[in-house]
Amino acid sequence: MAIFIAHRGNYYGVERDYENRLDYLKEAYNGGYGVECDLQMYNGALYFGHDEPQEQVDWEFIGRPYVFCHAKTIETMQVLLNGGVHCFWHENDKMTLTNMGFMWCYPGVHPVHHRAIWLDLLGHPTPAIPSGEIFGVCGDNANNNNLTWIKKQ
Repeated sequence: MAIFIAHRGNYYGVERDYENRLDYLKEAYNGGYGVECDLQMYNGALYFGHDEPQEQVDWEFIGRPYVFCHAKTIETMQVLLNGGVHCFWHENDKMTLTNMGFMWCYPGVHPVHHRAIWLDLLGHPTPAIPSGEIFGVCGDNANNNNLTWIKKQ
């Protein structure tokens, strides 16, 4: 089985007003899910936020296992790499590697590998997940595919 990674903290549907908010991210994390969060630099500080800075980053939180930091700019990626957190940057690549060697896949791209993370952002069912053969699925709704997820350790 794979883990579910809550996209921007969403695990029970899209909640745009709460996405990338620390309390919301922690709620998903404390519920047993991995978390993907968007980060960006603003005035020399690191913030959560996809399109604009929302609130300053909690470095302790983003350094936890199963937190995947999506750098929104190359400058942000440099800061995250220096900070030693699990991070990646991409645009429309079919797949990018995180700094810890995971395959972060574009929606609709489904390689079968124990370090692959598929994206289910369009609400479409992903293909059947071979048992133990991918690491996880990042999406907005843990119930979307009627799959049983293992909880993060």
